[in-house]
Amino acid sequence: MKLSKNVLVGSLATTGMILGMVAPATTAFAATTSGLVGSDNKVTPTTDLKEGQDAGVLGGKDSDLAIAYDAGDGSTVGSATATSNANVTVVSGILTLDAVPDFGFGSGASGTTVNLKSNAATGDGVDGNNEGLLQVTESRSQTPGFTLSAQLGAFKDATTSDAVTTTSAFNLNLPKQGLVNAKGENIGKVGDQYTTGNVVSTGNDTSKTNIDGAATDVMDVSGDYTTGPISASYKDANSASLDIANGIGDGTAPGTAQSLKSEITWTLTAKPSTNAATPKA
Repeated sequence: MKLSKNVLVGSLATTGMILGMVAPATTAFAATTSGLVGSDNKVTPTTDLKEGQDAGVLGGKDSDLAIAYDAGDGSTVGSATATSNANVTVVSGILTLDAVPDFGFGSGASGTTVNLKSNAATGDGVDGNNEGLLQVTESRSQTPGFTLSAQLGAFKDATTSDAVTTTSAFNLNLPKQGLVNAKGENIGKVGDQYTTGNVVSTGNDTSKTNIDGAATDVMDVSGDYTTGPISASYKDANSASLDIANGIGDGTAPGTAQSLKSEITWTLTAKPSTNAATPKA
């Protein structure tokens, strides 16, 4: 499974499960109110304080206020209701790539290192998030492990996509981060687990044109770890940095300011389970 995103210096969602039959149609329920605002702007109780009265969609343009009525003298009170949704897709026995981060490094001089400025970046990648989240979900009971690699593509001119001439590679430095579950607890059952801390680099060919780099493991998980979401955060300034390649511009006044972009390809690879069922003939 591959997802691509950008490096630069990147709701209501519902899901469902098919349970083997078509679910029956359901009725949409609106909010209810136990108080009504009259033409004199005064609030009076509805006929049925317990069940209330249809108020329309909560916050809708033509809806009534969802009032929990209070007579003010201790004699009469009512309630207001509204409905919302909760959805989830339950996975079992599979490994999924859920989220990959964008990296924005602001500006810097050729041959220097710049820290992460934000997780906002633009370019050709479409899967990156602006929260710095790198996440995999493990639902295989044996937890046999997996690797997640990143390949840093050649940096190009952000406007023209022309190749950039350099005398060295760009290096995306991703220091070790704890691998945690949804509660922020480390996933390791016997000792903590971390990202690899490897450096992800572009290439640099003999003609000094910046080229795509090789894939480098960012996660290499094995051993005894918990199932569920497994994530690392690249949001703080010191959680990622970029070594800007040498040889960009000649350094003379009045100077230049060239925006560059690169695309990162993330590849999740499962380590095999040993309990796979034998396919039926």
